[in-house]
Amino acid sequence: MSAIPNLWGVISPEDVSQKGGGNYAADYVNWALTMSLMHKHAPGWTFELRTFGAENVQQQSVHRAPDGSAYLVGRWVNLENGMITPDFPQSIMDNRNRPIPADAVSSRDLTDAHRRCICTSAAFSFGLAAELWARVAIENPHREEESKPAPQTAQVSPIVGPLMLAAFAEMTIGEDDILTWGKVETLADLSAKQIGELRSIYKAWKNEDINPRVTMGLATEERPGLEDEPFNMGDDDDAND
Repeated sequence: MSAIPNLWGVISPEDVSQKGGGNYAADYVNWALTMSLMHKHAPGWTFELRTFGAENVQQQSVHRAPDGSAYLVGRWVNLENGMITPDFPQSIMDNRNRPIPADAVSSRDLTDAHRRCICTSAAFSFGLAAELWARVAIENPHREEESKPAPQTAQVSPIVGPLMLAAFAEMTIGEDDILTWGKVETLADLSAKQIGELRSIYKAWKNEDINPRVTMGLATEERPGLEDEPFNMGDDDDAND
């Protein structure tokens, strides 16, 4: 039976959309693109909602929490081998991220939560777009941010976060190393192109066993010294004399 694929690093900056403005902002990958990426990189896997109910009765997908609020439970199923991911609960919320009572859930609330659950469970089970989760909860498109003016010239990348820093820590590359390589003062000053290059370096290190510090210009490639090279003492010449 095949393992669950790891899709961390699959998304690119071009896949990330922004929603809201002013004091409200969110970076996310929409549900349609999430499904497209799943079909491409995890063929055979399909999303489904867990339902409940007695036999011969229409099954229900809206679950009731102890406080009476509603939630869904999603999971991914591999149609080829029957493998199933762990259940993933998804709160049904209004546009202010407040839980909705189970008895008050509308069809729009249900479909919105279903789409959110696709994205959140894909990140949870496969790591798809998990880079964004370190900074922005994808299911929360109305996140209120601290009121801080964005730089006018710098292009803030939504990809850099603790997950990427943790990945680079595997290569003994820290935040200061990344800033030195990018010739920037903060991670937010990295361009989308530079983020793509960082992702490529990480993938190359995982797949090809490169030296990332050399690739990033943080170190020079070690070459064998004279003491490592064979030295001809001239014995062969003496033997012919």
